[in-house]
Amino acid sequence: MPKLLVISTLDMTDQQLQDYAEAIPSRIKDITAEKFLQDLQRGRQINVKYPDGVTTTYQIIKELN
Repeated sequence: MPKLLVISTLDMTDQQLQDYAEAIPSRIKDITAEKFLQDLQRGRQINVKYPDGVTTTYQIIKELN
């Protein structure tokens, strides 16, 4: 079975990131919004395996000017 790697970047405000984090536990029960957001803000990469078998990797990208 082929696998497709999709890489995308979402520009978000702090509030949008908070809202996104709060939606994560509704799709998967192994993580809280607070833990998800804290880990991201600490520079960690988070891999989430969703019930449909999709694995998504999250990481905050800090742009340098």
